[in-house]
Amino acid sequence: MTTFDLHRSQSSISKANYPLDALKDRYDTTDIIDGRLGDGVQVFWGLGHGNYDKVKKCIEYNRRWMFVDMPYFFRWQRYSPDWSKTMAHWRFIPNSLHPTRLVKLADTRDHQLKRIPNLPISKSELLILPSSDTMTRFHTGETAEEWVIRIRRLVAMAYPEYRIRVRFKPRGNGTSGPDAPGIDLISDLLHSKAVVSLASIAGVEAYRFGIPVISENPKINPVGDMAINISDKIRTPTSTQMDQVISNLLSHQYTPSEVRDGKLDQLLACYSLT
Repeated sequence: MTTFDLHRSQSSISKANYPLDALKDRYDTTDIIDGRLGDGVQVFWGLGHGNYDKVKKCIEYNRRWMFVDMPYFFRWQRYSPDWSKTMAHWRFIPNSLHPTRLVKLADTRDHQLKRIPNLPISKSELLILPSSDTMTRFHTGETAEEWVIRIRRLVAMAYPEYRIRVRFKPRGNGTSGPDAPGIDLISDLLHSKAVVSLASIAGVEAYRFGIPVISENPKINPVGDMAINISDKIRTPTSTQMDQVISNLLSHQYTPSEVRDGKLDQLLACYSLT
């Protein structure tokens, strides 16, 4: 039987405990609160609390691991804690930070989320969506600002006909992403012909609106092979492609109750983690 080694922080009130506790209730697990790697499948929530270095070790030594973090849709809402405890989803990604293969499970819950028709606004800009400093450093060795400087130069050369804007990941009031104060993402997408994303979840939201995602490395991007390589022609995704991406991402995220009910089992089997 597979054992999952849950790498926890010392905090008993961390929201990370919701998905990790669900795994503990469903599977054979061991709690790990120091810097060592266990003998089973290593499970990390986020890249903080020393997880960054431990994930790098798993990759270096070809160890099996699973990344748990904020989901692509139906995320934890800081100002709706009661709803979030039971209804918020969490992403479960075997051996990577984002899906590395296309998975369509028998119960993909496609009815929960559908693509959104294209925003009916003129498209005159390319919007760069940097990931966090930690995520950017993990993939490229650069800070988010360093990545933006380099990518902006490449994008400007590849698509000189478009204006370029940058939207850094919103932060404030002790949080980041949609809960942080700032300009709404949709407002920033209104004039975007495409977005440029390393591995930003904001790029997934843009894709739901039919906005193409440009990436220097589609293999690490949440939309995967549907991302466009820099310098390739910008192509609007088809409805079939959009549905495929949404279905795949939904197949990689679950509520704690779904984990306890065994709905994660199929995904783990697809990646040979059970």
